[in-house]
Amino acid sequence: MRLRDQLILSYFVVMLVSLGVTAAAIITLLSTRPAPIEPTLREITQFITDSGTRDLLQKQGVATRADLQTALVYAENAEIRFIAVRNDQILSDSLNEFAPGESLPALEIIEESALREARPRSSSPPPPVAYATGSFKNAQGQDWLFVGFYRLAEPNDPNDRIPPQNLMLAFAKPRPEVSLLETLGELGNTLVIVVTQAILAGALIATLLAWLIARNIANPLQKLATAAQAVSEGDFTQRVPPVGLQEIRHVAKSFNSMSERVEDTQQAQRDLLANVSHDLKTPLTSIQGFSQAILDGTATDVHKAATIIYDEAGRLARMVNQLTELARLRAGRLDMQRVPLDISAMVDAMVQGIEVVAQKKQIQLHTEYQTRHKIMGDGDRLAQVINNLLSNAVKYTPSGGQVWVSLENVNAQNISLTVRDNGIGIPQEDLMRVFDRFYQVDKSRGPKRGTGLGLAIAQEIVLAHGGEIQAHSEGRGKGTVFRVVLPIQ
Repeated sequence: MRLRDQLILSYFVVMLVSLGVTAAAIITLLSTRPAPIEPTLREITQFITDSGTRDLLQKQGVATRADLQTALVYAENAEIRFIAVRNDQILSDSLNEFAPGESLPALEIIEESALREARPRSSSPPPPVAYATGSFKNAQGQDWLFVGFYRLAEPNDPNDRIPPQNLMLAFAKPRPEVSLLETLGELGNTLVIVVTQAILAGALIATLLAWLIARNIANPLQKLATAAQAVSEGDFTQRVPPVGLQEIRHVAKSFNSMSERVEDTQQAQRDLLANVSHDLKTPLTSIQGFSQAILDGTATDVHKAATIIYDEAGRLARMVNQLTELARLRAGRLDMQRVPLDISAMVDAMVQGIEVVAQKKQIQLHTEYQTRHKIMGDGDRLAQVINNLLSNAVKYTPSGGQVWVSLENVNAQNISLTVRDNGIGIPQEDLMRVFDRFYQVDKSRGPKRGTGLGLAIAQEIVLAHGGEIQAHSEGRGKGTVFRVVLPIQ
């Protein structure tokens, strides 16, 4: 399955799961909601009205214990709980759950009002009777709803009459609960329609969003995969545009950087093979040709032929030694003897050594030492770097030219050595490759041509000392500047 299809399917599944969880949460919430109390209160009130128990409190006098017993019988027949309360203390409980003298736990009056009914005229006013609805909890914490009538305090009566101070006759039933099946039965059709509509709308929106997001993710990745396949087949010019999400843009930039490095590496390898083959072929051809001439007796000047053979063999030996040294430097296996060095004295000695060659070419050498700091380093290796830079400057500067050598502080931690000339310069396309192995700006194949390893070795030595080396040139015929930065300690 393609990535785009997987993304669309995954978004669709997530949408369905989300809607399912939402629907389940709604159903659970509805199933645990408190049921309406009005039907239960109406049922209790209807019982009170039908049974006439309200008249017990509306008598001219006070209720007797016989009246309480009558109310209790009525309540039991109607499967309604009857509780008589006076001054918040229980007198009687039809379920015998509360003992006389206890109080109703968590008693809450929901509504309370005075009764105003037409009564026959009499010499004495009717007793004040009030109507109340409320709730309380039993010993197990279950909620009960009640409807009660109570009468305010009156003078006490003797014998079997119950003192009427705030006497209340309450009739109660458990608070109803709504089950899940009842909720589904009540809201089933409506809920199914709403959920179905939500699923269809969500599916349409989710599919559209998933397609847009999947396209934004999959298209750049598809281009990246196509480019990677082309690179694996040898096309190192492949690049992908950095578009899409931040992570994809980062991957695209990394891929482009990798492709550039691979392309540069492949080009460097091709140049390396071409240069190595030529640099090995030229001396080997000379050695083989002059050796054959000596053996055949056709050499007119045996001494000259032997000298050429000796020089070319020495060139091959130097090339092998430099390659070995470069490999050891890059592998970190070349020991560096770090000791305090007077870098200005070392540069001055190297300048004096190259001055004879410069004078033969009528090249003027200029030195400027702005620092006398000592550095920690390997004297032989750093002398090799300085000698290579000075030799190249003199070698690639025409007669009558000039070479400048300077030392200065970069900051409190570093110093810099700069070798500048007004020689042949370096073209911009070659500037980034002057430190590659066997790479030479001068493409001539003359007998005095170098091995192309000097700057590569110099770079490795500088890096091993914790420094850096840079090359700069304005172009062909505009001179070259090499700058070496080294740490003081």
